[in-house]
Amino acid sequence: MTPTFPRVALAPLLCCLAISVASACASLSGQGDPRELSFQPGRWLVLRTNLHHTPQGEISALNYQPQNILPRCTEVLLLGIDGEEMTFRAGEMEYVWRFSDRIREDRYDHLFHFFAPRCETRTLNDIDKLGIQQGKAKVGMTRWGVLYALGYPPDDVTPDIAADVWTYWRYQDFQMKVVFENDVVTFVK
Repeated sequence: MTPTFPRVALAPLLCCLAISVASACASLSGQGDPRELSFQPGRWLVLRTNLHHTPQGEISALNYQPQNILPRCTEVLLLGIDGEEMTFRAGEMEYVWRFSDRIREDRYDHLFHFFAPRCETRTLNDIDKLGIQQGKAKVGMTRWGVLYALGYPPDDVTPDIAADVWTYWRYQDFQMKVVFENDVVTFVK
């Protein structure tokens, strides 16, 4: 014979269970976005790509391409993050990452394109290696080589990196285009 439980006895039990689950969810959500934990002050990360910066150490989330380069795989210490910027240290220099309202993707998804817990290794051709070292796109580079050399193109002008043309902001009003054919750079203008 199968035991039956009165509905009245189950209701308080289910109510307590629901309150416990809601309470646990509320306490977890009070910790903020879990992706945020990767960008807490005092955390060490590495650069997934080269970062182009001004002589003063300013970096735009729109990925402007000034001449100064902080090389990929450089270890960085996160100092802080707020609504307008993120600060980090590499060696003796402090850098400021300036966020932009023009970036369409979520802030943390965007940051994960440039920062990682450890340096990625991939098989790269000699042209990729030279382009990464110089921080420039060159004919014959692969998509990964260009990503490592220049960083991800800003999604306000290149919403899909599967596209055959990537547009970067060289400076605020000057664009640079990298053209791919079969995932290899054929033209840079």
